[in-house]
Amino acid sequence: MPIFQEAAVPNVHLNRSLHLALTHFRGKGLRSLVVLEEGQIFSLDLLWFFVQLLPVIRRDSSILCASAWNENGLAPYAADLTVLLRSDGFSSTAWLMEMDVLKALLPQWAKERASWRDWLLEQLRKSKKQCLVPEVSRVASATADCLRPELRPGPDAQALVEALRRQNAPVTASPSTCSGDEVQLERQSMRSVISGQLRSFLGDVMRMEASSFEDWFLWRWPGRQGMFYSQPLASVAELDAYLGYQPAFEEPEHARQVLSHAPLRLVLAAKATERGSWPHIAQHFGLSTDRPKGSYQGVIRLWWRNRLLYLVVDPNSPLLWSTERYQSSWRLGSGAPSPKLSGAHFAEHAKDPQLPAHRPIPPGAVLSAAPLGESCSRHCEAQGHVCVDGDLIAVAACAPPLTLSFGCNICEEEAASAAFPGLHRDTGRCGAGQKAPGAPQSSMMAADCSASAPRVRRFCVCRVALVQSPLLGKTHLRLRSPGLHFAHEMKKSNVDVASADRLEAFRTAMIKARPDALAKLNLFAEQNSLPEAPMLEYSNGNGIEHKEQNGHKTFPCTKAT
Repeated sequence: MPIFQEAAVPNVHLNRSLHLALTHFRGKGLRSLVVLEEGQIFSLDLLWFFVQLLPVIRRDSSILCASAWNENGLAPYAADLTVLLRSDGFSSTAWLMEMDVLKALLPQWAKERASWRDWLLEQLRKSKKQCLVPEVSRVASATADCLRPELRPGPDAQALVEALRRQNAPVTASPSTCSGDEVQLERQSMRSVISGQLRSFLGDVMRMEASSFEDWFLWRWPGRQGMFYSQPLASVAELDAYLGYQPAFEEPEHARQVLSHAPLRLVLAAKATERGSWPHIAQHFGLSTDRPKGSYQGVIRLWWRNRLLYLVVDPNSPLLWSTERYQSSWRLGSGAPSPKLSGAHFAEHAKDPQLPAHRPIPPGAVLSAAPLGESCSRHCEAQGHVCVDGDLIAVAACAPPLTLSFGCNICEEEAASAAFPGLHRDTGRCGAGQKAPGAPQSSMMAADCSASAPRVRRFCVCRVALVQSPLLGKTHLRLRSPGLHFAHEMKKSNVDVASADRLEAFRTAMIKARPDALAKLNLFAEQNSLPEAPMLEYSNGNGIEHKEQNGHKTFPCTKAT
């Protein structure tokens, strides 16, 4: 039985849900609130991720919230489960906030005029506060409904719907059903990876305090990987060249060494992030095309194969000023200001047939061609590595490394089966991949490491099974690919996804797999002087749960019972 009998637009519904949560848990000694949006896939360590961040959130007033979703956490850019970042933006989806902070913010939110996400983003800018996000997301969208053309917002979608109506074709939804943020969330989810660990330790989270993290970002990052030691790039071609792809899989062993070279720095021009310019840049990196997201003081930190890349989206960033001043005083490099690239540079590069945009792969990954008829899962396992489905989605394009590695003369963007990217032995043609069945009319690709075909040599991206973390040493790599979920599930628009049902299954599976998990969670809370060990407590009959479409569920951080 829903607690709200009247339907409401998403903004109003979120507002009344948050107010209800604050009222319901008032006077119960609870200090934090976790909010999970409907229609999401959660990682097994989602709760463990949030509980480890509580000490620093409660100590540093400049941290407004923590989010489990990294808007830039695509498969090639996500490798280390221990890495945390500070972000000037708010990525919503699954987030934690102190109740006192939320209680102060809600009365200021004019819910009829602005979405919670946009309004909170504006508050972050005004107050110069930030949110914490992981390098590897702990949540992703579970549907691809908004990627269907008839549900996309904008004039093109409206024209398509009108054309269908003129042909008396059925139209099930309005183009305005999905917002631009929802489209971007689903698009990025299909190409991202999330944690597959039951629990992952983040190390000493006090490094995320404002002053400590800035030093960490600039010069304290282990292995001299801070921004102070980055070398500037002068062109898009130079950027792609650092991926180091070679024909016929003839890569030298040293090219696979992670963090053995100085990080890179690419600075964008002042107007490069405007609406007419940013999409060209975003397309090259695979980022959200509406605006730069997830930056820290105007800088986005990404992996660029085995190097770190500092993408400076704000040329007036104080971090860039500090970096150039440091390098000039220590005579590192030429001492001249970093070259600044615009969207036009990326657009011209994309038009050059001799310089197709390269597709990045994750750090430490090995490019390899599987034997005829063998899957990437089996091929990578035979080398002591692992195959992650999201990595295959990242390279599913008629561009390097696929075309360069196989020397393809002809490449087909859409393949006939899931056993691609790869080379068809009979035709001699390369195939990029198969369209995602969950979004067949979109340009999104699907990939499956376990797929194979008798006459196809699969193009495989194999990750090392043990990842070297600068914080905690070697850890086992366990990642999940939401894109595989879309490949296996045809999603219909009228299917209601119940997050609470999946959360129940997730919680049961976690306790079954690790009976001591709850006890250790409580022990962790006691050792860190936390009054309570946060867990998500929910109910089907006491007026907390709500299954209204486009709604949100609120869960208190409270001791498990």
